[in-house]
Amino acid sequence: PMFAYLSPLGTAGSAVNALMIGTVCIVLLLGMWKLETERRQRFRDAFELRVQVATQREEMLRQNRWLDEVHSRLEAFGIVDEPAKLYQRPEHAGSSQLLDGPEDTHSAYKCPLTVPDLHTFQLRTPSASSTAIPSVESFSYGGTKGPNDLLYRTLVGKTCDPKRLRKMALHLGDPEYSLSMFFEDACTTFPELELFTVVQNLATSSGLSGEVEYQRTIGALFAVYWLARLEIDGKEGFCYGCDRDWLSHTAAPAGEAKTLRTKRRAFHHDMKWVYFEKVFKDAIEDKVERLEAMLCLTAFHDIMKMPPLCPEVLDETGLTSIINDHDLALAYVLEFYPELLPSYMILPKASQELILFSQGKLHFNH
Repeated sequence: PMFAYLSPLGTAGSAVNALMIGTVCIVLLLGMWKLETERRQRFRDAFELRVQVATQREEMLRQNRWLDEVHSRLEAFGIVDEPAKLYQRPEHAGSSQLLDGPEDTHSAYKCPLTVPDLHTFQLRTPSASSTAIPSVESFSYGGTKGPNDLLYRTLVGKTCDPKRLRKMALHLGDPEYSLSMFFEDACTTFPELELFTVVQNLATSSGLSGEVEYQRTIGALFAVYWLARLEIDGKEGFCYGCDRDWLSHTAAPAGEAKTLRTKRRAFHHDMKWVYFEKVFKDAIEDKVERLEAMLCLTAFHDIMKMPPLCPEVLDETGLTSIINDHDLALAYVLEFYPELLPSYMILPKASQELILFSQGKLHFNH
């Protein structure tokens, strides 16, 4: 109607009419351009989202294929499946009883380890030594000595003999240094092993008992022993375990299930042992101090799985909190209260820094 009203005005009206029509056209074009821009942006976002989803799906498939391949290889080597049987004892006098304790899913990817009966590994109290750790009486937290009173009371005054530790490290490759001698030295050298039975009938953070965690730690020490002597009896011990006389089995115990014996034989025969040897030697670098640090860390790396030993700290609000993660709890003690761990205190500064980095910074837990 406005256009009809302006049209009789002649030339002036025609100019105004044309101007208004042009303005309307520009507004319409701008609106159409905005709509088209938004539509294209939505299309690009949708396309990028589809690409991202497809990439993630492909990455998941790739990881699954990789995990399937690793699983199949490990299964061929006899490392996976039937995790409860990893606690299988050797067949002696018709006994094939399993160690007590709930199934631990973390054991599924560990080499089957056969060890002497449970009573053989009863806790030994470390003997006195002339090399005592510094007194920790100067540390006080909430009325206790250090961040945990039980940890303090259990280890205060206990010692770790550096000469015996050096002997262990130097003799690992000696054919005359038997597994029983290594076990005796370990029980005498590392007072932290006592922490696993400081509270009886207590489930650890892994769900296993402290006694089973103690045996797992002994098994880890045995693994270091066998890896250091692969050319002697390490391969057989690592795959088949040992008998009551502490001698490495040369074959899978006859009383075991056929599938487990087959897996042990496959692991022993097919494993690229040169890789094991290379990793071990690269970690040690022909330095006895490195091997000492490895033995010490192996002895105390799981002590904080005992909930009563976890340190108490003050948070930013001033309230008391307990560090329940066993790796973080150990890293906290290593960094702020190292005097509480005798086996850590006797190590050189460089070895202490290496352990603290692997536990507190790298969070290495294998």
